[in-house]
Amino acid sequence: MMNQNTKIKYFFYTRKSSEGEDRQVLSIESQKQELQKTILEEKLDILEIIEESHSAKVRGQREKFNQMVERIEKGEAQGILLWNINRLSRNAGDTGIIIDLLDRGLLQEVKTPSQVFGNKPNDKFLLNLFCSQAKLENDSRGEDVKKAMLEKAKRGDFPGNLPLGYIHDRWGKKGQRKVIKDPERFEIVKKMFEMILIGKYTMAQVYRKAVNDWGLTNKKGQKLHSHAVYNMFSKPFYYGVYEYPKGSGVFFNGNHEKIITKEEFEKIQVIINRKILTKKQKHDFAFTGLIKCGECGSAITAEKRIKKQKNGNVHFYTYYRCTKKRGPCSQSHIRVEELEKQVKTVLKSVEVAPEFKEWVLTVLKRKNKDEHQDQQKTVRDQQKRYNDCLAKMNNLIDMRAGGELTKEEFESKKNELNQEKKHLEELISDIGQRADDWLEKAEKIFSFAQTARNNFKTGDLRIKRDILFNLGSNLYFENKKLSIELTKTLLKLKKGVEIINKEKKRLEPRRLPNNGDWFKFYDEIKLLQPHGESNPGFQDENLMS
Repeated sequence: MMNQNTKIKYFFYTRKSSEGEDRQVLSIESQKQELQKTILEEKLDILEIIEESHSAKVRGQREKFNQMVERIEKGEAQGILLWNINRLSRNAGDTGIIIDLLDRGLLQEVKTPSQVFGNKPNDKFLLNLFCSQAKLENDSRGEDVKKAMLEKAKRGDFPGNLPLGYIHDRWGKKGQRKVIKDPERFEIVKKMFEMILIGKYTMAQVYRKAVNDWGLTNKKGQKLHSHAVYNMFSKPFYYGVYEYPKGSGVFFNGNHEKIITKEEFEKIQVIINRKILTKKQKHDFAFTGLIKCGECGSAITAEKRIKKQKNGNVHFYTYYRCTKKRGPCSQSHIRVEELEKQVKTVLKSVEVAPEFKEWVLTVLKRKNKDEHQDQQKTVRDQQKRYNDCLAKMNNLIDMRAGGELTKEEFESKKNELNQEKKHLEELISDIGQRADDWLEKAEKIFSFAQTARNNFKTGDLRIKRDILFNLGSNLYFENKKLSIELTKTLLKLKKGVEIINKEKKRLEPRRLPNNGDWFKFYDEIKLLQPHGESNPGFQDENLMS
């Protein structure tokens, strides 16, 4: 092995991204220090240390990586030394380039302190697997960020660059920073809107007044371009709503202080000869993007219509209709009031009495008592295995120090024990939380069934949209009728509610079923037990928060 290494020249490749993907990764200098011991012990011939500060998410974007590949193809070096495989690639394209170099024999080794990958089927498979894992971690992190941003948007705190007049509170906790007034610009922006509302000033006049007389600048303190001011007057953000993500047609109510009202915003659009923005209108529609046409499969959209009467009264109506983007369709429109009436009917079919909710949860907790005892025993057993694993790791270090194990044997056994240790940690953590998570999920499901109809009746557009989304899937509209495929749990509850209603009719007037009567429904709630279906079908854990 040593003789082979002396024949190979290595590029020592180090990389640290300036993006969020590498927050926990060692600095380039630390990566170099970590590998010095390996270089000295194995007497590796390092042709050059290549340092790069660039993300590896996108193929072909790293200049020094590309240059290294070209030099390997010219035969300058036959190996790559790295601190960790994820320094090499986080995308399928660059991973393929490295595998191809191994296939062609131009690259003999990709080496880290613990592993060597050569031109062997298993080595190339593992190398590809580790690079794919790095890509998966990167992609998952990106999805987590998107999810966190959406949750922030739902809370009313706009995530992203804010319009002129607002800033994020830099003293707040990261990820939870509130939108606050910009002390240097908020009042100026407010005066600009007031000038436009008077109707005597053009946007050009307002712009010159703000810049020349009031000293308005952009957030960097630089001269503000006129187009930035013109666009400002078309942003619904200033009356309290915003679209997120951009272009989605989904609007949220913000927590920030408003500068104008919605009516004033619409008046400004008329004053400056603009049509009220289509995107602005979309936030008035709670159900777009959720329902499809039952006849042709096209999306169901919504629109506002204005009816003027001869006596001068003006009425506004909202209609839902098929977009007919997939071809001719005979379906007609429906008023939003009728559509919401149908949703309320479905919600009523799963609505449970408060007393029944409390009884169900009590029964489920009692039935789960035995599982708690089993879990405690399992935790004790796993903890013993965990302690044994730690003892083995300590013994392994002693054996290596005493020369009983070679470096390769030590690394192999250490990796095995590390994997076992991680697996046991996950098991112990999961067992401890499983019952509590289950009970919390059951509580949310029954709370949803108990309160959804009233929340739908009194809630805003976002709440109505969330409730319809959580009712189920395959939402279709045909012949002015809405059909919903309820989640499995809500379907069970619907059947249970039917049983309870029959019992009410059979018993004395106004007398609710007692515990004995309700036990007839027990089979219907087995689905909610931890031994039953693992996923009750609830789609939004934050619905009731």
